[in-house]
Amino acid sequence: DSILLFKINPRSGWECINSQGFRDTREYDYLKKRTIFRIICIGDSTTFGIGSRLSDSYPAILEKMLNEDAESSNFEVLNFGVPGYTSYQGLKLLQTQVINYAPDLVVVNFLWNDSHKVFPGGKKDKAQSMASPIIIGALNIFQRFIFFQFLEKAIYKIEWEFSNKIKKTPWQTRVSLEDYLENYREMISLLKERES
Repeated sequence: DSILLFKINPRSGWECINSQGFRDTREYDYLKKRTIFRIICIGDSTTFGIGSRLSDSYPAILEKMLNEDAESSNFEVLNFGVPGYTSYQGLKLLQTQVINYAPDLVVVNFLWNDSHKVFPGGKKDKAQSMASPIIIGALNIFQRFIFFQFLEKAIYKIEWEFSNKIKKTPWQTRVSLEDYLENYREMISLLKERES
């Protein structure tokens, strides 16, 4: 993706992915009823609920708990968690999409992927440059072919084995601690601006 680096393809085979590429059986509508208090959860695989059923993800549990205590179903919790996302991608997601859904509250949860190491010579998330739309389109087409999927898995395996052999090489994280803090500051600032 030209802004988010990557996103979930609705046809990817993940359980319960809506047409917008987020983990839900519902489609997310920009407009909400006045009686609805909308909470949006952004984060990584923890928010997504990887390895669990949709109903066991914390956004789904939160919505169920809030609406059990409410006289009517006044709470809506949207799950914008994407496995592999960092706080850098969370900031971009907030700026380009989440804000358009008029959230009353945003829950942010990023940690592990930010501290994930990139291969020596690799780039931090904010320094990544995107491929042209033509290349992205071609990759989307190729990903439908079994041979390409096999090749992609083989490349990941080679990278993993290579990374284990060069542990003495200095690694850098996908998001530095300074950038992590700045990403959170920008998210808070954007939400405060919108509040006023």
